[in-house]
Amino acid sequence: MSWVDKELCVAALTGAVTGVAVMIPLVSDEAWSWVGLFIPAFIGALVGLVVGSSAVAGGHCALNSGHRWPARTVPLWKHRFAACSTLAVTLLVAGVFMAPVIASGDPVRDDAGFPTSLAVLAVIGAVTYVFAYVLGPDRPS
Repeated sequence: MSWVDKELCVAALTGAVTGVAVMIPLVSDEAWSWVGLFIPAFIGALVGLVVGSSAVAGGHCALNSGHRWPARTVPLWKHRFAACSTLAVTLLVAGVFMAPVIASGDPVRDDAGFPTSLAVLAVIGAVTYVFAYVLGPDRPS
C-alpha cells in the first residue's frame, strides 16, 4: 500500500469518526436513532477524503522538492514532507473557515474571546502533521 493510499484511508476514517463524534451528543438513547449516525459518518468520510487529497497534493510538492533539494537525513525528509502536507491542509481549511467570517463580519468566539476556528485549525494542523510524518515515505522516490 503506497503512502497515498494510507493517507486517504486514514483521512476518510478520521473524518468518519469525527462526524460521528460530533453527532453523538445530539442522538437520543433510542435504539433506532443510532442508525442516524451513518449519515454523519458518510459525510465525515467525504470531507476527510477532500482534506486527505489536499494533504496528498502537499506530499507531492514535498516529493518534487526532494528531487531538487535532497534532505540530509530521513527525519529531516519526513519533517519536510509533513510540513508540506500540513501547509496544504491548513490553507484549504483556513479558506473554508474564512467564508463564514467574511459573511458575518465577525468570527465565532468562545467564552474567553478566542476564535474557535483557530483552535479547530490548530488541531487539524497538528493531526495532519503527525499522520503525514508517520505515513509518509522514508525518502523521495
